[in-house]
Amino acid sequence: MKFAPTFVAWVVTSALMVCGASAQAPRRTMPKSSAGVNILLITIDTLRADHVGAYGAKGAETPTIDALARDGVLFERAYSQVPLTLASHTSLLTGTYPFRNGVQDFTGQPLRPEIRTVAEALKTNGYDTAAIVSSYVLDRSWGLDKGFNLYYDVFRGSSFLENDPGLVERKAGPSVDQALRWLRQPHTKPFFLWLHLYDPHSGYEPPEPFRTRFAESPYDGEIAYADSQLARVINYLKQRRLYDGMLIVLASDHGESLGEHGEKEHGYFVYQSTLRVPLVVKPPAGSRARPRRMAEPVQVMGIAPTILTTLKLHDPIEKQFETDSLLAEKSNPEAADVYSESFYSFSSFGWSPLRTINNRTYQYIEAPKPELYDLRNDPAETKNLITDQPAIASVLNDKLKERVRRYAPQEHPTGTSELSAEAAEKLRSLGYMAYRSPVSAEALAAGLPDPKDKIWDFNAVLDAVDAGKLGNTEHERELLSQV
Repeated sequence: MKFAPTFVAWVVTSALMVCGASAQAPRRTMPKSSAGVNILLITIDTLRADHVGAYGAKGAETPTIDALARDGVLFERAYSQVPLTLASHTSLLTGTYPFRNGVQDFTGQPLRPEIRTVAEALKTNGYDTAAIVSSYVLDRSWGLDKGFNLYYDVFRGSSFLENDPGLVERKAGPSVDQALRWLRQPHTKPFFLWLHLYDPHSGYEPPEPFRTRFAESPYDGEIAYADSQLARVINYLKQRRLYDGMLIVLASDHGESLGEHGEKEHGYFVYQSTLRVPLVVKPPAGSRARPRRMAEPVQVMGIAPTILTTLKLHDPIEKQFETDSLLAEKSNPEAADVYSESFYSFSSFGWSPLRTINNRTYQYIEAPKPELYDLRNDPAETKNLITDQPAIASVLNDKLKERVRRYAPQEHPTGTSELSAEAAEKLRSLGYMAYRSPVSAEALAAGLPDPKDKIWDFNAVLDAVDAGKLGNTEHERELLSQV
């Protein structure tokens, strides 16, 4: 049994103190409006790039994604800005860094009101907009519904009694049913549809026949199931002769560690397993972009600029963007420097946050014990080169800090009035903009623990939560007493 980080954070605090089916809609022809190109954005949650056939995964059952990749531009090294669902989607839909938009994890604030979404930009440009989200963690209360005429975040009431709210979801089948129902409606405007599928997220419980077929790897079974349901959407678009003329973008918000580096799922560390994701852009017919594979590192937050640039649309959101279109020519080498972060360990446990920068060759991780990896020769990140190549690490560290200085809001983090000006400024320099600081000024000054040194404690807390949910309170207390 698995539990979302939101619930884990709540349980840590309290425990340590103690010790749907759809009907068939009529088939309607949907004309492509001459006013604009139709857009489909697909995000498949928790999908590692190296578990997709188009990215070389042997045995992967992802024919729909693979076919879309053949028709479009596949980005071999696309990176999430945060390995958490809400924060990553916020960056993706706004073209902004998490420390700029204020959504860095699940403990802080909703989307800043002054930050526009790509849906708002498209609606202003005359688009009919809809979103079908499959997880409660993307509930409209976080502000991502801005600009959508329809934001479908409806879930069975009983599911909130059966699961931690962070794990309340709708399977891909019913979500695709809802998407097709909306697509079959008559549209007099060009449309923008965002379809979010949550199935690869833990726990891994694919339906049959995928449960049996992937009995040894249920995570891959969930991916195969999601791909099979996505095929229904693509087939419908092709049957209605809409596919060729559409802009279709497929991405994931983050990957899944699957035990690598000691992390079972995602959110805690910032290694390749949770940051590198599939990303495909299928341009509309007549576009100059040709199907190909691109090896340059890119950021998923480049999706919003790509949509506007590809369709030659303009909106005030362009002044907000903090990265270029994914399809833009990158003559500047620094354009290939990709920033990511995780404040999960900081916000929930008071341990050090993690920030990282990836370029064409290296990944540098800023931490109390910093890390440097040569991704060309060590893609699994097994050999830390920080002592062997300090000059490279220093350059990347400077670039990381400059990225934060350049884009972080100038105001101090909210909710830090109890801290000294020096401590509040230190938080701001870290890029932390949440409502409150989980650590004292003294702890900040003394230095925070490295998450690498706390992975046993973190996993013990997860196991304790599992034990408590199963009613094994004795084992729960035993685990927590060791943290």
